[in-house]
Amino acid sequence: MVLSILEHWHKCRIVIQPRNRPENWKINSTGIGLVTLMLKPIFLKNSLLIVCSVLSWANSGFAEEIYDARTLKSTSSQRLSMDQMVSKIPKGSIVLIAEKHNVTSMQQGELDLLKALRNQGHKVNLGMELLQFSDQSNVDAYRKGTMTEEAFKASSWGESDFNFYRDQILFPKDEDGEKTFAVNSPKALPIAVKTKGIAHLSAQEKAMLPPHFRLGRASYRERFREKMSYHVAGKKAMKRYFETQSVWDDTMAWKVCEAKSKSEGTLVLIVGQFHVEYGDGLIHRIRARCGKTQPIVSVYQYLFYNDETYDVGQFAPSPKYGPIADYLVIVKED
Repeated sequence: MVLSILEHWHKCRIVIQPRNRPENWKINSTGIGLVTLMLKPIFLKNSLLIVCSVLSWANSGFAEEIYDARTLKSTSSQRLSMDQMVSKIPKGSIVLIAEKHNVTSMQQGELDLLKALRNQGHKVNLGMELLQFSDQSNVDAYRKGTMTEEAFKASSWGESDFNFYRDQILFPKDEDGEKTFAVNSPKALPIAVKTKGIAHLSAQEKAMLPPHFRLGRASYRERFREKMSYHVAGKKAMKRYFETQSVWDDTMAWKVCEAKSKSEGTLVLIVGQFHVEYGDGLIHRIRARCGKTQPIVSVYQYLFYNDETYDVGQFAPSPKYGPIADYLVIVKED
């Protein structure tokens, strides 16, 4: 059972935790300066774990450094504040936040951006790569409180740590007409494509493909092969893997555009990094499906550890592929 209370910049989570919890039980901190207090009242069979963290611009971990990636040259490039970046995002946009899954500072950064959009007058809807569109009714039930979190995770959640994504899923306000959308393909389809390829799918499997399905374009295929060359052996296997990647991209594009047509406001999509890079993959398919007039903004998060040295100039636009995204956000962790 989780009760989340948000007031100003303070956030407290109250969790009823079994006294005899498994060793790998954990709750994630989404900020710096975490304070944990364990109470074991004699009259309770459960322990009460209270976790409070102070969230602010100074300790959020997200806006360490923000740059316009389209004009980025080096560390001398002008930094942007969170508010400056958000002020450049048109209301009604599709905003893609590229993340590395299960990184604390990135997930906190997503919440910071969602809050900044709302503070600047955006009606905020959310799309999640980690949710399958076939589970939309379960997402709705969980958000309304008619399905328990344990039941939701058992039926509709994968391997990622749910503690990283709970707050994002719950962020849209039902009372304001905001919604969280499950946008990815049912698991059975990409498994089938990776195993035997699109040409050998059954009629039932092909029916799960998005309408007018298209593979990713040539530049995307080229970068995919470069990235996966050490992980995938053989041309046939590489072909199947790229088809699988394209199924994820085009399915999410289809469902994002469908969600956008059914909802008002800005739609923020949380997705893995490669889907967003250089306007390829998912972004290319969203443009094809939503139309040229739909504003699309990409925010690319990249992690450095605090003991690493780096030059953001390494993210300057590629002579071959162009900018990696519209905005680059450097986040740091110990």
